[in-house]
Amino acid sequence: MADSLDALMESLGTRNAGASAGAKRRFVVDVDGVPVSVTLMDRDGESHVRYVLLSTAYPTSESAALAAVRPMDVTLRIESAGDTLDKKKGVVVELQTGDPEFDDKVFVDTQTENAVMREVLNEKARDAVRRLFACRKPLVSIDSSGTLELSGTQIEVTGGTIAALFFEGLGEHSSIVDPGKHVLDAMRDLARAVPPIRAAQGAKRAPMAVKRRMAFLATAVAAFVVSAVNLYEHPRGMTALASAAGGAVVGGLLSFPLTPLVFYDVRGTSNAGAIRARGTFALSAMLAGVVSALVLLYLRN
Repeated sequence: MADSLDALMESLGTRNAGASAGAKRRFVVDVDGVPVSVTLMDRDGESHVRYVLLSTAYPTSESAALAAVRPMDVTLRIESAGDTLDKKKGVVVELQTGDPEFDDKVFVDTQTENAVMREVLNEKARDAVRRLFACRKPLVSIDSSGTLELSGTQIEVTGGTIAALFFEGLGEHSSIVDPGKHVLDAMRDLARAVPPIRAAQGAKRAPMAVKRRMAFLATAVAAFVVSAVNLYEHPRGMTALASAAGGAVVGGLLSFPLTPLVFYDVRGTSNAGAIRARGTFALSAMLAGVVSALVLLYLRN
């Protein structure tokens, strides 16, 4: 199957003019009246692509009947086995559109109200999303503001847009003949399908979980600095270092049973799994740092 860059260029009637390694190119394509911004990141100078990012404006209107807190911050991704397990446990509660083919394959990560999301993800919009997901490793955002992360690549997106991020080959492992035209047409249809929306007053849920995670990471850094200063001022043998390392391991392991309690407030949200995963790392780092610092202080006395 043709490489994603070659396929897009062929679809657009443009050839790749020997881009340098790591080069990023942006251009806008008019797809039947819908302008779609295309960003290509080259992996090397031989027409290989690291990622393809497509984006177009989300329709907005102050007189629209549908209102939501902006940005809506909707991320659509392939539903994983972990997502399915978290839903069965009740940790994660995700919008169900009533379309089994869509609900079983696409995970809807958002804090926007279900009533609004059912309007946004209407039948035509779901069909366009399914066509995007027919390509390799997609990540679709609707009116998101922040960072999209896919296969280790982080891309900044802004509110008021519909974006689709693809990593490596667009049509790899699929029967799509022309993946470039396929995704551009799907973006056009998605932009046409979503309803206009106006901004409503309000705030989204669970910023405290993020602040808590950042506090844990700051505490972890402080604890490890204390340990480093302690070791510098009071050098010890390998036994003390081994004890501190053991304390760090024990502290890190404590994070796993404690995470569900510490981040219990995010239970029942669509992004609870991701928040808990990041929270486990932060809590583990903090407990490892604190326990190892306490061990060194104890040995010092």
